Amino acid sequence: MEINELYVYDETSPTCLRWAVDVYSGRWKNFKNVGIGDVAGGLGNSGYYQVRKERKLQLVHRVVWELHYGPIEQGKFIDHIDGDRTNNKLNNLRLVSRQGNARNCTPRHDNTSGSVGVTMCINTLRSGNLAHYWRAFWSDLDGKGRSKAFNIAKYGDEEAFKLACEYREKMIQELNDLGAGYTERHTN
Repeated sequence: MEINELYVYDETSPTCLRWAVDVYSGRWKNFKNVGIGDVAGGLGNSGYYQVRKERKLQLVHRVVWELHYGPIEQGKFIDHIDGDRTNNKLNNLRLVSRQGNARNCTPRHDNTSGSVGVTMCINTLRSGNLAHYWRAFWSDLDGKGRSKAFNIAKYGDEEAFKLACEYREKMIQELNDLGAGYTERHTN
C-alpha cells in the first residue's frame, strides 16, 4: 500500500499522523492492531516519531512530507525548523540539503564558548610559544568551511571573543542574503 492509503495527516495527533485503515495481524488476520483514526507511530530511541510500513520503520516527519509533496529527492533531508524532533506539523518542516540541515543545529554538547561556531584555539608557534585566539567558523554556499581568528594577545580575551562572534554573525547574514538558510538557532 502507498503511504496516502495508510495514513492521513492530522495535527491533533501527537505524531501528526493517523491510520487511514484498520490493521490486522495473526495467522488469519483476525486480530485488530489499530483502527481507522488511531494515532499512527510512536517515539523511537532517536527522539523522532516512527511508523511501520510493510515491516520497515519510517520516520514520521518524512512520511508527513511525502504525503504532501511526494517522494523526497535523494540526498535531501527534512529539517525540523524549530529543532523539536517531535513537532511534525507541516509548517515546521522544510526540505534541505545536508548543509542546510547543519545550518539549523544548536550548539554542540561540548561547546564551551556558548556561541555556535566560535571556539577558543591554541596554536604552538615556531618559537615554541603558545598563541591563544578566538576563531569564528562558518560554511560558504558550496559547503566549504571558512574561519577567521582574533588573537587574544592583540585584542584581549573579551574583545577577541566579541569580534569573533560579530564577524561570524556578519558572514552568516551575508550568506543568508544569498540564500544559505542559516537559522537563528544556528547563529546564537
